[in-house]
Amino acid sequence: MSGPKKQSGMVELYALILLVVLGAFMATANQFFNIQREKNEAKVASETFNMWVAAAMNYRVDKGGWPSNASQLLGVYMHNTASAISTPWGSQYQVSIAPGDMIQVSVDAKDRKKAGRMASAIPQSAITGNVVSARYGKPGSEPALSAFLKKDGSTPLEAEWNVGGQGISNVKDISISNMNRTVISGLSFSTVQLNSQPVSLVNCPRGSRKITVIPLTYNNNGYPFRSIGAVEGRWDGSRAFVRVWETDQNGNQGWVIPNPASATVAVLQQCSK
Repeated sequence: MSGPKKQSGMVELYALILLVVLGAFMATANQFFNIQREKNEAKVASETFNMWVAAAMNYRVDKGGWPSNASQLLGVYMHNTASAISTPWGSQYQVSIAPGDMIQVSVDAKDRKKAGRMASAIPQSAITGNVVSARYGKPGSEPALSAFLKKDGSTPLEAEWNVGGQGISNVKDISISNMNRTVISGLSFSTVQLNSQPVSLVNCPRGSRKITVIPLTYNNNGYPFRSIGAVEGRWDGSRAFVRVWETDQNGNQGWVIPNPASATVAVLQQCSK
C-alpha cells in the first residue's frame, strides 16, 4: 500500500512545483507587458508634447506673438482630437506665455517614472513633482514673416511653386486667370486600364464631366485580328472599353470587344463649365 501513496504524493509535489513556476512566469510576463505599455504611453505623450511646441512656434511665425493658451492652437495648428489634447493617461497639455517672451508647454505625467520617461525625449524639459514642462524662446535669428507661406493664405507666391512631383489633395476650389472660379476647364485627368473595367470618376466642382476613351493596345483574345475596320474607344456610363469592327474568314462582320487581358485603354476625364 505504501507504493501508491508514495506515487500520489510525488504527483501532488510535481503539480505544486508546476503551479509555482507558472505563477512566477505569469507575474514576470505581466510586469514586462506593463513596462512596455508604460514606455509606449510615455513615447506617445512626449511626441505629442513636442507637437504642441511646434504648433506654438508656427503660431508665432504667423501671428508675431505667442498663444496665451492651448485652445488658440486647436484646429489650424494642432488637431482638435482627444489624442492630441490629452496624454494616454488623461492629462491635458497646457500652453502659456512665460516671462522673457517665452512659451511654456506643460503636462501632468501622474507619477515620477512617467515624467522621467517623457522628459528624456523632450529638449530643455524640467520636472516639478509629476509635471513635465519646457520653455522656449523665439529663434535667435528670426526671418521676416514675409519669408513664410502663411496658413491663412495671405502671403502670395512670387514665383512658380515646385511641389516636387507630389499631388495636392482635398482641394475645395481653384481660381485660374481668365476663367470663372470653380470652373477648371482645361485640367484633365488620365488613367490607363485594362479593357471593359469600371472607371473611377473624378469629382468636378461644378458643370459637366467629359470622358474620352483612347484605344492603346488590342488583339482578338490572344490572336491578331484578320481584317480590321473601325476601332473605337467607348464609355457606357460605368466601363471603358475598345471595340473593333472585324471581317472574319467567312466574310461575317461585327464588333468584337476583346477580353480585359487582351486590350488596354487610356481614359481622359475633363471638367467643363
